[in-house]
Amino acid sequence: MYHIFSFVTCPMELVKVQLQNQTQSSTVTALKGPIDCLRKMYAKGGIQYCFKGMIPTTLRELSFGPYFLTYEAICRGLTPSNASSKYELSGPKVILAGGSAGIIAWCSTYFAGSENYLFIFYIKKGGNDKTH
Repeated sequence: MYHIFSFVTCPMELVKVQLQNQTQSSTVTALKGPIDCLRKMYAKGGIQYCFKGMIPTTLRELSFGPYFLTYEAICRGLTPSNASSKYELSGPKVILAGGSAGIIAWCSTYFAGSENYLFIFYIKKGGNDKTH
């Protein structure tokens, strides 16, 4: 299921990173916005180029599994046995569950390094690619 989300988010993330990494001095290949960037990516390498960096995107999407598992487990653990549902948790307990789940999700993909770093690596893997 997560790889399906990656098919949508990968080109958007790739465009975002390329727009963020363009420099002021590169006026020849300056990107005018997301649509312009996507057009230039497609012109350069076709549809395959638009999905460069699919692996790091999928790794990031996989972190949602540990997030929800951790959140649910903590909520169930903090819910009193006589409560009718986990929705009876106090605000601080919900914050604890959400914060802990966020840390676990972050740690589950930390081994892959920064997502933006991986995108930059994949973009520039073939050399000094400044033509977008």
